[in-house]
Amino acid sequence: MGAVVEMEWVPMPDPSETKRHYLRADDRRRSILDVAADVVASRGLAHLSMAAVAGEAGVSRQLLYRYFDGLDDLVLSMVTQRFAAIIASYDAQTAGVAPWRPNVARNQIHLALQLAAPDQRLLRNVFGDVEQLPEDVRRAVLVIRERLVERWVVTFNVDESRRALVRAAVWAVFHAIFGIWDYLGDGSITTDEAYELALALAQSIEGIAGVSPDDGAEAPPA
Repeated sequence: MGAVVEMEWVPMPDPSETKRHYLRADDRRRSILDVAADVVASRGLAHLSMAAVAGEAGVSRQLLYRYFDGLDDLVLSMVTQRFAAIIASYDAQTAGVAPWRPNVARNQIHLALQLAAPDQRLLRNVFGDVEQLPEDVRRAVLVIRERLVERWVVTFNVDESRRALVRAAVWAVFHAIFGIWDYLGDGSITTDEAYELALALAQSIEGIAGVSPDDGAEAPPA
């Protein structure tokens, strides 16, 4: 009888794990964030989960945790990536400049009016009802809200006694922009009219903040 040959069992690779080797780490991370944004656009934040993103991305949940600490980290990273252009514009305009920058708020509104439909839906989700969201998603959304509102508030050299009022005005402006999107979308108003309305909203915050409008400000290029 011949010698017994011991066979080493080698597990078959997970197709989702082998697929990831075709992308560099940064590209894979961006791809996952794009998929997460697509999930939110089609199903809403309430249906965002690591399992849903993994399924749509064609990867394992274990792989997601190599790039993100958890669902809240994924949500924060996704929003940051989707609104990178607006964030970069804000940072460029405010670098090394003291508060009270009326044009900054106006330019941010102008950029918001140009957001693509999926990003509009994402922002609506962020400022929507959070009560039905999973705990980790809700936690991330509240952080995102705070950052977005605070970026606008610090645009104005507002007295501390009026800070809460200015925050409420900024919150109202965000929801007003959603209405402008609707009117733009169905053709009820033109882009120029939308910007005119948005400019009036920015000026209203200036008044609430107790600062004088910058009469010499020019509208940003279309």
